[in-house]
Amino acid sequence: MPAPALTPRRLLPILAALTAAALAAGCASRVVVQDEPPRRPLTTSSLPAPTPPQPVPAVRPLDRPYAWNQSPSRLKVGGPPPPAAASAPATARPATHVAAAPGQRTHVVAPGDTLYGLSRRYHVSMDALMATNRMRSPVIKPGDTLVLPR
Repeated sequence: MPAPALTPRRLLPILAALTAAALAAGCASRVVVQDEPPRRPLTTSSLPAPTPPQPVPAVRPLDRPYAWNQSPSRLKVGGPPPPAAASAPATARPATHVAAAPGQRTHVVAPGDTLYGLSRRYHVSMDALMATNRMRSPVIKPGDTLVLPR
């Protein structure tokens, strides 16, 4: 014979008896059991009406795929990578090499160095560093040699 289903109406007397026994034994301080009214089942009539789907705007196909990203001539499947351009300069900025005069100190830029950090380390202003090295931008790269102002 299958066990009877445990419904809230069957559990309520069991919980009341357990609570009374726990209180009598001093195991529980205060337990409040409230009998809730049965909840109304969820039906489709109680749900809000669905909103109609919004039209999706048409997307115009690109005339040239990847035109916005890179030229189609660079899009090749397989094969070796394209050779580097021989006419490309090694550095993008103009050469600002300044020869150090006798008695002037120099600093070779290491990875992580900044012009601001070097100006604080050697107690000179950034403007003085830039003027001494004929720099137009405070951007430095590892391996650059900077002449420190006197």
